[in-house]
Amino acid sequence: MWAHIYSMGLGVYPAPMAPARSPNLKYGVSITAREATVLEEARRRRHARYLSAVMDAALRELLAGEPFGERPLEVPSAAGEEMVAKKFQLPPATIRAVKDTARLHRFTEQHIVRAAIYRLERAAAGAQGPTQTGR
Repeated sequence: MWAHIYSMGLGVYPAPMAPARSPNLKYGVSITAREATVLEEARRRRHARYLSAVMDAALRELLAGEPFGERPLEVPSAAGEEMVAKKFQLPPATIRAVKDTARLHRFTEQHIVRAAIYRLERAAAGAQGPTQTGR
């Protein structure tokens, strides 16, 4: 029987070996249940292992491409929708960019995260091709 280096199996190792730590930080935010579904669908489409990777890419795309200050941030209404708490493991640079943008343009961090998810949703809808009416 072989001992596993991440356990104390068979008493070979005096203490279990800790797995490698990620430099990413936990980042929590409340989103709607529908937005959580959109994130999960995007994860499947991109064949990503974690929701955090999809959220990081969505935030980077939004922060790089959105002309903040020139027009309002597009965030769908959450009125009457159930909010769920989500935690993501994001790089410190992404978290810092979200916080800086929120402070500079007077948005909440939640609005920026929800706008990034809305952008993912619109991109997925646009990738479906034309409808039967051709529109």
